[in-house]
Amino acid sequence: MKRRLTLVLLIAAIGAQTFALTACSSERKDLLSLETCGSLVFPHGVKLVEFEQQTGFGDEVVTAVVEIPADEMDDFKTKSGLAKFTAGVPKDWKYHWRDTKSLPLLESEQAYRADEEQLAQTRWVAYTTKDTSEIVFIHALC
Repeated sequence: MKRRLTLVLLIAAIGAQTFALTACSSERKDLLSLETCGSLVFPHGVKLVEFEQQTGFGDEVVTAVVEIPADEMDDFKTKSGLAKFTAGVPKDWKYHWRDTKSLPLLESEQAYRADEEQLAQTRWVAYTTKDTSEIVFIHALC
């Protein structure tokens, strides 16, 4: 009886570790996909909150919400080439994140969108502040 219980506990522990490793690996893979598709460079402290990837007609669309510590946001903007942000997020931009749980945060008075007027629109980046972090909304076409 003790052997069975020990075996069951051992299997459960291995299963939990495998699940945790898979989840971490999946998050890193999703962040890498997001960086590649959106031409973005995330700081070390980034946390993936929501992620969706779709393919069709030869295109790939990546939609995500990430959390970046406030003190790392300027580094993210600079390395990602996001020099100019404008207050407010247009309704048609919000459509990209309509299925995310974090969408209500974009209704804040402190929501900003990347202004890349001279570039072809292949990425949409918006953010708002939540506690000591910035919640960044990303939609990229590649």
